[in-house]
Amino acid sequence: MVSFVAGTAVKTDTPDVLVDAGLPVGRHRFQLVVMDNGGTRSQPDEIVVQIRRGVVPPVTGPVITGPVVLGPFVPGPVTGPVTGPVANPPITRPQVVQPIRRKR
Repeated sequence: MVSFVAGTAVKTDTPDVLVDAGLPVGRHRFQLVVMDNGGTRSQPDEIVVQIRRGVVPPVTGPVITGPVVLGPFVPGPVTGPVTGPVANPPITRPQVVQPIRRKR
């Protein structure tokens, strides 16, 4: 896992980086330069990432103030067909969102 430090290069032998999720709130600028085996460097590419603090919604439900007592289970009548898990669930893929690149 990589921890980003301002002004410090991160070098890898693979085309991916596992990022530490500990960036503080604020704007962070990342610059990528790729170097091949011959030492040729690519043009730098920059992206600005905005980290925001998550908003926690207020509690709107009842608050339990005493012990919870569960009574005996009483089965009810089955009113519809009994179904099991889906044999072949559909495969879904997350939507890919392209980053907004800063104009130079």
